[in-house]
Amino acid sequence: MNNTLALFTDIYDNVKGQAHRVMIKTTVTADDGTVVFTSNDERRSEELGGKTGGYGYSATIPLKDLARGRYVLRVSVESSLSKGGNATRELEFRIQ
Repeated sequence: MNNTLALFTDIYDNVKGQAHRVMIKTTVTADDGTVVFTSNDERRSEELGGKTGGYGYSATIPLKDLARGRYVLRVSVESSLSKGGNATRELEFRIQ
């Protein structure tokens, strides 16, 4: 199988006036808890020009080495600021 899972999401940053980073971690976890894919990315508040707004984030995940079964795609976002917040979204998918 040479399929690829592609994702796109908007990540909103409501903090302005204070330089910071937003760390983005994408993982795919198998049903037995094994992490089979990990990707880390980072955005800087300077990209927003001192305003609040959103970062577009995309990733592609090759599925060729994954066995049939159930998996969870997780995208976690964390601000470098102590009260900058974080968010996590998960989506279950299956390979038949």
